[in-house]
Amino acid sequence: MSRLIYAIIRADGCWRVVCERRRIGRYATCEKAAVAAMALAREAVASDHDVEVLVQDAVGQLWPVAQIDAIAICAEPGDEAPATASARSAAS
Repeated sequence: MSRLIYAIIRADGCWRVVCERRRIGRYATCEKAAVAAMALAREAVASDHDVEVLVQDAVGQLWPVAQIDAIAICAEPGDEAPATASARSAAS
């Protein structure tokens, strides 16, 4: 299916989650926005989308924080597959 990119950005004194130029939510902290973005990403993966989550740094650049895939999200504890989303390093 398609690839969705959720971005966590700072705007108007709050943190927002956006996807494809649509504002999805406003949050008081980056942490709360990240929790919401990851929940949305998990729902999208369940619908067969590839998903990337980005976060804005202090100078406005977006950095990938997670690559979500069906194997990582669906794995149960103790499975051979990783149980969590793999993080990308900022250097990539």
